[in-house]
Amino acid sequence: MPELPEVETMRRGILPLVGGVIVEAFCPTSHHHPIKYSPPADRLFAMLVGRRITTVERCGKRLLLRLDDERALVIEPRMTGRVMLDPPQIPSHVRLV
Repeated sequence: MPELPEVETMRRGILPLVGGVIVEAFCPTSHHHPIKYSPPADRLFAMLVGRRITTVERCGKRLLLRLDDERALVIEPRMTGRVMLDPPQIPSHVRLV
C-alpha cells in the first residue's frame, strides 16, 4: 500500500486532470484484479454520471473525489497505487451538414 507522501503525490497529480470535469462514464472493471465497490455498479453509475468533480482530497491513504452534490467517490489505492483515467473522447474529424 502506498504511504502518505505517495498518496498526496497522487492527489496532486490527479487534481488538475479531473478537477471541474463532468463524469461522462464509469467503468468499474479490471482485467487483472477484482474491484470492490459499493453501492452496486448500476446505482454507482447513476450517482456519478453527469456530476462534476469539484476537488480531490486525501483522507489518510484514501483519495476522495468530491462531487458537486456533496458526495464523494472514495478511492483506496491498495498495493499498486494505480489509478487509470481515460482521456476525453475527441472526434478525429467533424462533419458539417
